[in-house]
Amino acid sequence: MALTAQELQRLHRVHQQITELQEKQDAGPRRLKITENRLSATDQRQLDLKEKQTRTRMEIDEKDLTVQEHEARIADLQTKLNICSTNKEYQSLVEDIGKQKQSASDMEDLILLSLEDLSQQDQGLEDLAGELKQLATEGNTIRQEVEAETAELNQRMDVARVELAEAEKALPIDFLQDYQRMADARGEGALAAVDNDCCGGCYQRITHQMINELHLSKPVCCNSCGCLLYLPESDPVSDTEGS
Repeated sequence: MALTAQELQRLHRVHQQITELQEKQDAGPRRLKITENRLSATDQRQLDLKEKQTRTRMEIDEKDLTVQEHEARIADLQTKLNICSTNKEYQSLVEDIGKQKQSASDMEDLILLSLEDLSQQDQGLEDLAGELKQLATEGNTIRQEVEAETAELNQRMDVARVELAEAEKALPIDFLQDYQRMADARGEGALAAVDNDCCGGCYQRITHQMINELHLSKPVCCNSCGCLLYLPESDPVSDTEGS
């Protein structure tokens, strides 16, 4: 059975169509995965911020407890100051009270800073909640779009595979096994059009004898990349034909 350029060009076109459809089918799950990753990353940021907020509250409680300890110490020292009997002891107690008050004041300043952090964390959590809501909405929209696109692409793929099976019937029986092996491994790359006496797959020049065989509708494979070659229908007759 001879291989006409029209049959091979149709076969290549169907392979290209299947490749394009497959790429579109693969793109849908990738879109969903990107959205899911963004949602997961934002959710993790929210969890991390909640944990940080919990630690901040614990630190505030610890600092507040320290302030209370300083205040209790000041009250105790103040009591002792009121009943001390010597000037030396009085001065020592005054100095100690001053240190305790300074420590308490420093800790209160730290508490204020922590409260500011806590306020910023509250705002951050509010922003993240809005972002999560928006991402969830976008994810649902994308999921619906992908499901609709996938259903359409699956139908088009079924039609293309039927057309491919019909186109493959034109191949000679003795060549079908080699073709199927190449098509399974390379898809549309199993075939290539001749362009300016070169293989359209690897761009290596083919011989005059190979061009002559193509004009005689014989199966010809590129010696360099192994593609099944064909002459495009619009290709003018080569000047080398018959030489």
